Amino acid sequence: MALLFFLVVFALLAAIEAAPRISRWLHRLARSDGNLARAFQPDPGVARIASRALTDVERAEATLVALLLAGDLPAAQYQRDMAALAVRDALRNPMVVPPERGL
Repeated sequence: MALLFFLVVFALLAAIEAAPRISRWLHRLARSDGNLARAFQPDPGVARIASRALTDVERAEATLVALLLAGDLPAAQYQRDMAALAVRDALRNPMVVPPERGL
């Protein structure tokens, strides 16, 4: 019985916590004329805070993903650009792997 009570209270608290986010998402969906790619774009305030923590490569990847989701970038171009970023990142920051033992 106590477990059931805990689950109900937990579900109510989770719903109360998620309600503002769901409301903002639905509002953006309504403003974007049904375009889901635009509805998934973050709030400008959140994007501004998040951009401070990203490196240049991560920011470029995020930009490519946003353009792809918005329909402004073809999938083939997205794949080429991501491959170029991966090569550039591998050249700048090579992965250091310890040598294998016993071979």
